[in-house]
Amino acid sequence: MTLHQLIIWIVCFSCLSLLARTLLSRHNRGWSAIAGLVLAVAVSTFYVDPYLASVLGGGLWFMLLMVPLLGFARVNALIYQERYREARQIATYLRWLHPIDGWFEQPKILRALELGQRGSAHVAIANLRVAEPLASPLGRNATALLLLMDARWGELLDWIQQHVPENALHRDPHLALYYLRALGEVGDLNGLLWALERSQPALTRRASPDALNLARLFALAFVGRRRRCAAC
Repeated sequence: MTLHQLIIWIVCFSCLSLLARTLLSRHNRGWSAIAGLVLAVAVSTFYVDPYLASVLGGGLWFMLLMVPLLGFARVNALIYQERYREARQIATYLRWLHPIDGWFEQPKILRALELGQRGSAHVAIANLRVAEPLASPLGRNATALLLLMDARWGELLDWIQQHVPENALHRDPHLALYYLRALGEVGDLNGLLWALERSQPALTRRASPDALNLARLFALAFVGRRRRCAAC
């Protein structure tokens, strides 16, 4: 097998794998379209000129798939570390390589999180509402996190109940944890315990054991607080 053939095999295998993972996902249709485009270019040019196919297909694969995927993985890691400024700076450049699936608006959302981290949560929330990026998972998480930063538990609870569908809540471990904490903070212990019971299967499947343990810890902490208050 020549080097050109090896490159084509790598491109085709990775594109097919990405297509298999993203075709059924409503939020990842852009990745499916790009993977399909790169695959079509690589396969069609291979029969004309294998060298051209390896250069053209390999170049498109690297620039349109590998760089954005690795870059956004780094952005997500920085978000989890709450390093929003660094994440925004990287996302500002990456969005031009993948301006679909909500990634083009990501720097605006990260800017709002950066403002909230600096203590300007009201301004950040207002900016998010103007941009209206709430349909994306990151947009929902950003809005919820900003309300959490400002300890606006009642507003956070109302916002989740009004704007986040139940199936989306169960798919997102972070939103589920924000919701459980908000229920505890406003004193709705029955709602907290009921929501925990409904969220446990999804947290078990989609999150780490730490997330499920944290959810249970919320329930124990808030129930314990109520009992201590009743004993006073």
